[in-house]
Amino acid sequence: MDFYNGPMDNSYPIFYNDPDDLVKALELIKKAIEGEKEDEMFYTQLIQAAPTEEQKRIIRSIRDDEKKHDAYFREIYEDLVGDVPDRSLEVTRVIMPIDYISGLGRAFAGEVQTVKEYRPIREAMPNQYYRDILFEIITDELRHAALYNNLLIMNQNMTKDKYEDKQMNNKMNKGNKNYKMYKR
Repeated sequence: MDFYNGPMDNSYPIFYNDPDDLVKALELIKKAIEGEKEDEMFYTQLIQAAPTEEQKRIIRSIRDDEKKHDAYFREIYEDLVGDVPDRSLEVTRVIMPIDYISGLGRAFAGEVQTVKEYRPIREAMPNQYYRDILFEIITDELRHAALYNNLLIMNQNMTKDKYEDKQMNNKMNKGNKNYKMYKR
C-alpha cells in the first residue's frame, strides 16, 4: 500500500477510489461549507432565543463546532483542489423559525441529515488523514443531534409543566369563593 506524508508529518495510507467519487465529494464539500456557515448563523440566532444560560452554553458549543467544521472542509478542499473554495458559498442570512422549540426541531433534523450527507464524502477521501477529519465531523454532528434532542425534550417538558400548572391553578381557583380574577 502506498503512503502519503500528510499534515503533521504522519504517514497515512492512500486509498485508490473512483475519481468520479472524489469529484462528487468535492461538490459535496462545497455544499457542506455553505451548510456549516448557515448552521453557524442559525445557531447564533437560536442562542439569543434560548431561555436559560445552560441552553445558551450548549448551543454556543455546537455553533463553535460548526465553525471548526467549516475550517476543516475548507482545508480539505484547498489541499485536494489547490485552490480556496469560491467565496460565493458565503451565506448572508438565515430565516429563523416561529419559536425556539421549532428552531430546536429544525436544528435536530438538520444535524441528522448532515450525517447522511457527509458519509459519501468520507468514503471518497484519498487518505486516512482526511477520513479521520470526516470521522470527527460526523461524530460531532451525531453528538449535536443528541444534544438538540435533549434540549427539545427539556423544553417540551417545561412547556407541558407550565400548561399543567396553569390548568391546575384554574381548577383550584374556580372552586374558591374568594377568588377574583385580576388583570395586570
